[in-house]
Amino acid sequence: MNYTVIGDPVNLAARLESMNKQFDTRVMVSEMTAERLIGVFVLRLLMPIAVVGKEQPVKVFEVMGLLREFDATRIAALQESDRTIGLEDQSHSDRGSSASGSVSVSAAPAQAAGPRARRGKSATVAALRESAMRTASEASLTCTPEEVAFCAEHCAAVAMYIGGQFGRAIEAFNRLEAAHPAMFVDGSCRVAACSRRSVELVRGLCEKYLQEGAPENFDGVYRALEK
Repeated sequence: MNYTVIGDPVNLAARLESMNKQFDTRVMVSEMTAERLIGVFVLRLLMPIAVVGKEQPVKVFEVMGLLREFDATRIAALQESDRTIGLEDQSHSDRGSSASGSVSVSAAPAQAAGPRARRGKSATVAALRESAMRTASEASLTCTPEEVAFCAEHCAAVAMYIGGQFGRAIEAFNRLEAAHPAMFVDGSCRVAACSRRSVELVRGLCEKYLQEGAPENFDGVYRALEK
């Protein structure tokens, strides 16, 4: 038996996955997903994108890696999600057992003691912390302070572009490249792909609009021409 998933979120995910080739990125997510990752992962704003077949644009981010220290509020939310999913798993299990009439007497004390956690699966927070500790891996998942700073400065520069401040955005990108040259060299970033192509794309648009003028009702949206 084969399984599949369908729907608008799946189509958007497929389009963003293919957009990685145009931006030379590895993991690209929409703003809806990014909202759930803030405080745990380091994100780099790329630009608003209207993918093929969609008129409504979405802000798109590259997932750079894990933060060294997770935000306490986000961790609490993840832990609550783990607890809720565990309760749902137990509820489904109890309903299945009741329907089959196979509830054993020995299982009663465990049920009385409270909901059981899922077995055989690592909790989300524990899995994230375990990943963050793998700093000796060839593909480290934890961002360095420089990579975190680079992402913050990059987000600010892209925001200038979206706001139509093309001259300021160009200056910001130039400072970014001077301050973080390693992020513009293929293979130098441990947790993500080279940032040169995505920066040159936005900087190139800034230079074009400074010379030719921005389109009417400029909104900063990059309209993809291929899937």
